[in-house]
Amino acid sequence: ERLRKQLADLEEQNQYLHDRNGELSDEGRQLHGIIALRDEELVSKQEALVERGEEIAYLNDKIAHLEEERDANDTAYQKALAQASEYRESLERRDRALTQAESPGQMHVTRRGVLVNTFNILTPGQARNILGIKFGDRDIDIEGTIALMPHWYLTALFGIDQTHDDFVEEEFPGYDADNAFFYDVLFGTGLNWRFNKIQSQPNIYINTALGPAWFLYKQDGDIEMKTYLLWRSSVGFDLTLHKHIQFTGDIGVDWMQDYGFSPRFSLGVLWSFSNSWVLFGGK
Repeated sequence: ERLRKQLADLEEQNQYLHDRNGELSDEGRQLHGIIALRDEELVSKQEALVERGEEIAYLNDKIAHLEEERDANDTAYQKALAQASEYRESLERRDRALTQAESPGQMHVTRRGVLVNTFNILTPGQARNILGIKFGDRDIDIEGTIALMPHWYLTALFGIDQTHDDFVEEEFPGYDADNAFFYDVLFGTGLNWRFNKIQSQPNIYINTALGPAWFLYKQDGDIEMKTYLLWRSSVGFDLTLHKHIQFTGDIGVDWMQDYGFSPRFSLGVLWSFSNSWVLFGGK
């Protein structure tokens, strides 16, 4: 009985072990399947990592190539920028040279659309040193000035003035002449102000001069001369035309002894030999 009981226990244990062995076999197969699946996943991941590494290497090469190209382009850009800056500076130097070395009268447009002069400009200054000739409706005058100081000058004039229609009748009754002239020499002084920053360097002046005027006439076949005192005051202007050549015009009044006042107007051209030299003080 005891042996049968032991045998039954053994059979029961054997059956349990058999069942357990089957379970373990199933679990082993499952584990093998899981391991195989994991192995496949790892292989796939390794392949993906390899592909990713190759892609990263390709991208790194591409980045290195782009950086090299960028450095080359940057070098070329800096070189081109330096050349452009040098060219721009040369153009600006040329424009400054045109502006500083050339004078009013004709205009030139720079690359920036700035109007500059194409004639040499007179040296800035307030001295009036000129020689010139003026023409009026009844007179011709040769004028010269020399600057004592800036804005202040001495003037001398030699002129030939046609007399007015009633002068001979009033002063020389019975005398008949188709053309009657005065010959005068005047000395005086004046003040001027020049606008150096304006295109044509306009100069405004006022002066007064005094001197003798001679009237020549024939009497009994001989040439006679009568002297009058002439005083002249005028207001005028100068404009630079080309280099040292200037246009001038003035309006004023003459007073002649024994005759009275008469208006005058004249236009002319001047040669300015210096805008800066003065008698007292140099430049």
